Amino acid sequence: MSQVQSYHARALALHRASPVVDAHCDTISLILDDALAFCAGDARGQVDLPRLRSAHVGIQVFACWNEPAYSHHAAFARCMAKIGAYHQLARQEGLQLVRSRANLDEPGPRFILSLEDAAPCMGSVVHLEALFAAGVRMIGLTWNGRNELADGVGVGQHPGGLTEVGRALVSHMEQLGIVVDLAHVAEPSFWDTLDSLQGPAVVSHANARAVHDHRRNLSDAQIKALADRGGVVGITFVPAFLAQGRSSVNDVVRHIKHVAQVGGLHCVGLGSDFDGITETPEGLEHVGCLPNLTAALLADGFSESDLRLILRENWLRVFRTVWRD
Repeated sequence: MSQVQSYHARALALHRASPVVDAHCDTISLILDDALAFCAGDARGQVDLPRLRSAHVGIQVFACWNEPAYSHHAAFARCMAKIGAYHQLARQEGLQLVRSRANLDEPGPRFILSLEDAAPCMGSVVHLEALFAAGVRMIGLTWNGRNELADGVGVGQHPGGLTEVGRALVSHMEQLGIVVDLAHVAEPSFWDTLDSLQGPAVVSHANARAVHDHRRNLSDAQIKALADRGGVVGITFVPAFLAQGRSSVNDVVRHIKHVAQVGGLHCVGLGSDFDGITETPEGLEHVGCLPNLTAALLADGFSESDLRLILRENWLRVFRTVWRD
């Protein structure tokens, strides 16, 4: 038995006592487009209800990714279709949506709805209000491109910052109690958004640029700024963000250690991006493998109190801080 395997039972016990929060997966697209048998278990995906239960995941954030082909009214309609697919499944199967602080500590698995790209808002407070009413509690400002609010990391060599429309919507998100997610945004938009917010922002799924240089990873300055505002970085399992070539659970540990060293343990969480990736790190092939990561962190010297912060409490702190009820 390897050293990491010897920690597996302890990792499961820790998950059972402190159920995990994962801040990003794309499973809702598979539920809508591919009729994923989410509640029965479906090997076509990386996240389903039986495997969430086996890994003792308490809260899973379902991201509604806006595919670049959809813009304006089409983006809003596509997003609402994904949200509708979740609500239909929830009604049929008894799934529970987390909308308020009062729901955060109830038994899971429970679900939070987020947007990966604010294009469905169409730059409109009215559409933002509709999405909030539908249950959305976290919004990523953009994906890799440009929308009405901000520029993403893929717009070119001279990206812009937060637009005036973006400033207005970010302000309204904060008034409503929506967590602002800076994953995918270009650096000028990142810094502008932090300047515009009174409270914390998060990056739901990214890693450390100092460990592996990728445009989607964060500089130490960005990590420190998020930490100073009480924010969280969701360490992600996207192989291209972890290492050159093949990756493993050990690469995820390296990124967690670096972000903790730069920003402190209170700014580290998980944001897997399961079902948004076709390849996975060795040892993290699906959500049921999450105890492998916890075992690796225990083997590396992280304490159980450290891991309760990383696995759960840091995300819950942000939700309790930002949400209004």
